[in-house]
Amino acid sequence: MRFDIPDTMRLTDELDDVIDGMRKVALHIDAYKLYLAHMRPEAHVLMALVGEMLVHVDTLVAMLAEPRLSLARVREVANWIDEMESRADKIVADHERKLVEEFSLPGASGLGFIAWRQLFHLLEQMTDDANHCAGVILSLARKET
Repeated sequence: MRFDIPDTMRLTDELDDVIDGMRKVALHIDAYKLYLAHMRPEAHVLMALVGEMLVHVDTLVAMLAEPRLSLARVREVANWIDEMESRADKIVADHERKLVEEFSLPGASGLGFIAWRQLFHLLEQMTDDANHCAGVILSLARKET
């Protein structure tokens, strides 16, 4: 094999985490649809960011089919993914503060808070998993140089 078995298994596990994350988000939205029927603008932004990150992960995975990974190209895409993950962290932190303020008011729904907080947590976890995938592929590219 071109890559070590432990490296290949690590990448496979990270990609599986991304796919599991998608499934968890879909199940969560379905379970809490009463509270998540109208997506907040921040949720749309975060979902779009996740989608963009996954396109870049797909680009990195496609590079694995090349005869040799280009460290410069892999690093460039991995850096974009890392920057997007940092943006996602900020979006989630900012939104969490808003949620605490909003759901601290009398009569606020505890389930509504849980629904929104968990959705943002699941989406942010997907950004972490995408970043981990990029890190593994970057590590493979370094080993090939």
